[in-house]
Amino acid sequence: MKKNIYLQLTTLLLLTLCVTVSATEFVLDNTTRNYDQQHIKLNLQFSFEDESVWGTADFSFIPLEANFDELILHSQLTHIKSIKCGRKKLRFSQKNGLLHVFFPKNLAIGETVQITVNYQTNPSTGLHFFYPTPDAPEIPYQIWSQGQGDNNRYWFPCFDKPGDKLTAELTATVPERFRVLSNGTLISETRNAKKGQKTVHWKMDYPQTPYLITLIVGEFTSVTDTVCGVPLNNHIPTYWKNAEVERIFGRTKDAMRFFCDYVAPYPYGKYDQTPVHDFKHGGMENASNSTLNSRIFHDSHSVPNYSPEMLIAHEMAHQWFGDLLTMADWRGIWLHESFAVYFTDMYFENFHGTDEFKKRRLDQNRKYIKNQHENDPMEKVKFKGNLVPVDFGSYKCYNRGGAILHELRYELGDALFQQGIRAYVKKYAFQTVTSQDFREVMEETSGHDLTQWFKQWIYGAGHPQFKVSYEWDETTKIMTLHVKQTQLETEVLGVFEVTVPVEIRAGKTRIQRRLQITKRGETFCYRLPQAPNMVRFDVGNHVLKELDFHKSLAELKYQLFYDEDMIGRLLAAEQLAEYKDNAVPVLERAYQREDFYAVRQAIAKSLGEIASPAALEVLKIAAQDNDSRVRESVMEALANFDAKAGRPLLVNALQNDYNDYVRGAAAHSMGIVKADSAFEILAAALSYPSSNQRIQIGIFEGFRELQDARVLPLAKEYVKYKYSSGGAHKLEPVILNFANDMSVDYRAQALVIMLEGIKNPFFRTYGKAAELLQDLKATETIPELKKALETIQRPRSRRTIEGTIKKLQ
Repeated sequence: MKKNIYLQLTTLLLLTLCVTVSATEFVLDNTTRNYDQQHIKLNLQFSFEDESVWGTADFSFIPLEANFDELILHSQLTHIKSIKCGRKKLRFSQKNGLLHVFFPKNLAIGETVQITVNYQTNPSTGLHFFYPTPDAPEIPYQIWSQGQGDNNRYWFPCFDKPGDKLTAELTATVPERFRVLSNGTLISETRNAKKGQKTVHWKMDYPQTPYLITLIVGEFTSVTDTVCGVPLNNHIPTYWKNAEVERIFGRTKDAMRFFCDYVAPYPYGKYDQTPVHDFKHGGMENASNSTLNSRIFHDSHSVPNYSPEMLIAHEMAHQWFGDLLTMADWRGIWLHESFAVYFTDMYFENFHGTDEFKKRRLDQNRKYIKNQHENDPMEKVKFKGNLVPVDFGSYKCYNRGGAILHELRYELGDALFQQGIRAYVKKYAFQTVTSQDFREVMEETSGHDLTQWFKQWIYGAGHPQFKVSYEWDETTKIMTLHVKQTQLETEVLGVFEVTVPVEIRAGKTRIQRRLQITKRGETFCYRLPQAPNMVRFDVGNHVLKELDFHKSLAELKYQLFYDEDMIGRLLAAEQLAEYKDNAVPVLERAYQREDFYAVRQAIAKSLGEIASPAALEVLKIAAQDNDSRVRESVMEALANFDAKAGRPLLVNALQNDYNDYVRGAAAHSMGIVKADSAFEILAAALSYPSSNQRIQIGIFEGFRELQDARVLPLAKEYVKYKYSSGGAHKLEPVILNFANDMSVDYRAQALVIMLEGIKNPFFRTYGKAAELLQDLKATETIPELKKALETIQRPRSRRTIEGTIKKLQ
């Protein structure tokens, strides 16, 4: 990082203006903020050479208490040159990520005050610079911001928490060939031909939380459209010359129509979508301009196994839930992510049908439960105080949150749920919200007391675990249904009160009930003309739960053939695997008659678990399925068979299938079964072009299973940045995991792969490589790490390497 004499002298001069902050550490949050921020106007310039930004921030605020003489802002700015109020220079100090600004006289409550901060900084996060280097000439010139969490403070000062909103302007001066994209309305573009520059001015008149302020600089072409009176602008990096706009962004208008119709009119003047290079996340819902990961650029060889439709709908849903309505503090994150997840599901329900909606809900519930058991057991969840949500950390605010909103919709009914959502959005538009705000509106509009619902789902933790069984008495013709909740009880987890739909079929008799489950153990009795053919608990999968409900082969066969609920058929297909070869004829017949792809996927999975010659014959038929998602499941199922038995299907799919996901799954399974000549076949397939390296990912997953030393030089090559540049970067972790596995017997070669990975400029790749080197205590790599520092330019990469050297020494 360069330091010039001017900056050093400026820093020295500023020390004379600064005062010492009290040794007591001060935390700036909603409880200590004593002002209301009103507006910020940024006037900025940039340098790619040293990844710096400089300029001014005009910050307006209103004091909220008497005798106001000190303004405290979040700020991680490296060099503040001056702060003025009008023409008067103000004293200031910086400590612990806070900027203290001192006024010579007390300010009045309600008085609007503006200060101007003149600064220069090299942000370590929040604002990210990209440019080609000798090691990675593929990288384009680009700058993009990512404010969530509290990261915009690294490139401009503000109250950088969700609890206070402000309007914003941004003026950026850049080389003439670049576009500047931001929130709100484009006010002007002024060109300076002599300097080869232009100055672009954006203005956002709607209040937003600071982390939603966005800046993107780069070379883009734009495709425009309009829907519901809203201008849509899709900005495509110019290096994506063959991007098929309709395939990538084609569902944007459908999603916008749904959200405008179901929730409220779109709140801003335009909606932009901007895919950027090597974005940190899937996407970010900056108000009126969502940033997207470049993985959305895919071709027809990925469809329908991959689609950006979910990402597009999710970030758009945030324009209402997260942007228009913003949580009062980070503890309310579920009010953003849970709503974006569930309203994306509802969009799929509206556009793709009920079965697709149910499939999404089932998958999300299962991911949540799996992650909870593996990473976050209930014993760790603690009570945090009254009215504080406790079980929405990390992935839980997504999948758990979406599940409970669906449960609420089922409890209230469609009409009351929608009525409540509309009232909630209307009441709190452009404001901050809490969980209690949501509760009060939903209770008021529905007339339901939601005390228990909020107690168990929002301020409590976990989910019910049901053990269900039934008895049939042939003499009395009575069926007794036993429902038991088996989850443990803790301070935040108890007995759930839920409404569960059940369905019982006995001959021509069909009984459908909504059971009110309120106790740990309950029984329900039903008179039937004959023994039941099918008993379903939670028809439609409305409750987030784990379910233990054993059924006979005959019951599962009936359920698989005759249940109108797709979830019932899918669960039956999965459970039939325990009946081994006896289930194969049932699964074969069901496969031939099943219309929905996800049930056929479940059939393929069960056939793979059975893994008998009879099951293989059915999978040979399913390998020709018209839906590539089913064919992908078939390739995964073949991993359970003898290598010789499945090899022809796997080789044929890898070499000839149209879909990259099918081919990648076939490659992975070839490695698992260690098919004859697997290394040679997989190595030859590395040259196949594939969208987001999906085939290559499968190949290296297969290589990892083979544990073949001949893969080592291939891994060294393919961990390089050029193979994943602009993609999803999911190839490199697979390669680095392979290297880690091989380090036991081939340490030197494995370390070479990790060293190549640490040179990769994608942050997750070099971060993982550094972590592995540290775990292996690879002190012998220190000379090579020091050598890498001589050529690597990007400051973030350098910091990681320097940190690795320090930990290894």
